[in-house]
Amino acid sequence: MKNQKMKWCFLSFIVTCFLFCTLTPPTFADTNEKDMEKWKQWIKNNSYSLEPTKDSRKDHLKFLKKVLKGKRIVQLGETSHGSNEMSATKVELIKYLHEELGYDVLAFESGFAETNGAYRQLHDLSSSEMMKRSIFRVWHTKEVADLFQYLQE
Repeated sequence: MKNQKMKWCFLSFIVTCFLFCTLTPPTFADTNEKDMEKWKQWIKNNSYSLEPTKDSRKDHLKFLKKVLKGKRIVQLGETSHGSNEMSATKVELIKYLHEELGYDVLAFESGFAETNGAYRQLHDLSSSEMMKRSIFRVWHTKEVADLFQYLQE
């Protein structure tokens, strides 16, 4: 009986997915050229190039002072897991946000208990150990370890 019920649930799920996919109108595909040009212009006017640097000059990030004026939260998002270049750029951004704009809270998508426990041992753990005990493994990179060293300092 239980097995029969599972089959019906699974079949209902498949039928629902099929109906949803076939009967939903593809409105996303209906783009007109005028709207596309507006979006292209908006992106051109509102995007900034980020070039990672090895020196301490962060002149290429000065635009953030104007863009983030009056903003309390900055979400960096995630484009990939474990990418060295993306991690290095984000660490550079985080340092700039802290040093130049006064942001002082950093949040990762991780377990609250683990992160809190590691933070309580901030000066007793190595930066690498603190990183490993507080954030998910996908972010365990040398660049992120450098960020944890910065946090400890």
